[in-house]
Amino acid sequence: MSRLDSFLFLCRCLAPNDADSVLVTEIRSGRLSWEQVVAIASGHLVTPILYWSLEKKGLLGELPEELCSYLEAIFDLNRQRNQQILDQLVEVAALLNTLGVEIVLLKGAASLAADLYGDMGVRCLSDLDLLVPQDALKDCVCALEADGYSSLDPKLFG
Repeated sequence: MSRLDSFLFLCRCLAPNDADSVLVTEIRSGRLSWEQVVAIASGHLVTPILYWSLEKKGLLGELPEELCSYLEAIFDLNRQRNQQILDQLVEVAALLNTLGVEIVLLKGAASLAADLYGDMGVRCLSDLDLLVPQDALKDCVCALEADGYSSLDPKLFG
């Protein structure tokens, strides 16, 4: 199976409306390179949603047991990390609220807080993207630094 075939199979797994029977046929064919599918999924940070999608489609029982265990472990670890990120988001929001600043959540932070996917293990996050008013930026950075955070750009405010 070519890398393109593996990529397209991954896309079909993630597509919400793809026919599960077609996926079952592909899985049972023995032509899949699961190593390649997982490598592509990992490279695109979609391994957790691959597990979630296969579970929602009732296809986990079609996978080799070792692969299923691996995908489940990745999903569970991602859920744990996202819970830590959500806990941190609550702390940061509370800290900035003491300054009178209401943050606007962007990208992954917004989807996590809104429970967009119904399970916090689905989306891979690595940071929190927040929007604060420009005139409060310096105060926000100072408050975060006082709380133990550090700036990636130490010359941010000269």
